[in-house]
Amino acid sequence: MHRGDHHIFSQHHVLKFQEIGEDKIELIKTILVQRLPKSCRMLNIFTLTFMEPIRMPKRCVTKFYAFDNDLSLESQSSSLLLSVQHLENSNGGYYIMISQPEPDTIRAEMLEALEVHLKWECLLRVEIDACGPLMSFFQEMLAKRRKFGKLNSLKTYDCLAFAIMDSSILDKNELLIESNSSATVVVKPLESAEDISTLNASWSQQTSGTSLDFITTAVKNLPSGGVFVNGELVSWGFTSVYGSLNGLGTNLNHRRRGYAKLVTNFIAEEQVKIGLIPTTRTLTSNIEAQKVMDDVGYVKSHESRWLIYSET
Repeated sequence: MHRGDHHIFSQHHVLKFQEIGEDKIELIKTILVQRLPKSCRMLNIFTLTFMEPIRMPKRCVTKFYAFDNDLSLESQSSSLLLSVQHLENSNGGYYIMISQPEPDTIRAEMLEALEVHLKWECLLRVEIDACGPLMSFFQEMLAKRRKFGKLNSLKTYDCLAFAIMDSSILDKNELLIESNSSATVVVKPLESAEDISTLNASWSQQTSGTSLDFITTAVKNLPSGGVFVNGELVSWGFTSVYGSLNGLGTNLNHRRRGYAKLVTNFIAEEQVKIGLIPTTRTLTSNIEAQKVMDDVGYVKSHESRWLIYSET
């Protein structure tokens, strides 16, 4: 069910967060489908991890947990689900995505279990599919750790999540570009080390020593795309191991020509081919990126928040 022996929860005698077994794979999928579109990213992680052919990179250890093993069709509306990912042989920490029940069904015992059992020192990123009590809890816990000198930094990103629930829209897009008539424009997957280096240098989430490894792992295993003008990479993006479009960027000298829309549409088509739901998120302040998403056919699904931090 997973690769590696990594644990994000302390192994207390009574463990409130149980790793989900193979006997409940179909049940997880059913619950995540019922929670669409908010659950798009976690459903994509699930698809990459468990659906044949398995496409999740081997070194990306991915596990799913449920609070108190509380999984059934009857309890699906109140089940707290977590996906936990970590790149083996990497200096990066753990990435946790949480699919929560409706905010008013978050119980105090869930928060208490997270506080006691979670290995806070191992975390790198936390993403929750909605604001509310659970988000407030994580922010309070991290603020405490920072107050007592256990965090180097803590950044909060308010985001808008987007998804394409009807992939047939991709075939109808009019992909018009403005380019010199003599230029050769090609859209294709990213392949070379130079392509990956360009993407990494422009990535807003770049971190010393870990982002290049993260991007390389994703590009070599999952859909990516670039627009090449006369052989030069001018616009790019990739699918992260979190199952969504990431790293979208365009060279300053080639903007406002439709290239970002071209590469976004290309990657979305490739994602659909392997069973993923095209999904992404942008900062609430990034109006330009939101315009690209709207042009391609992405629809805003919900607001979310990312917490990124580092331990001392």
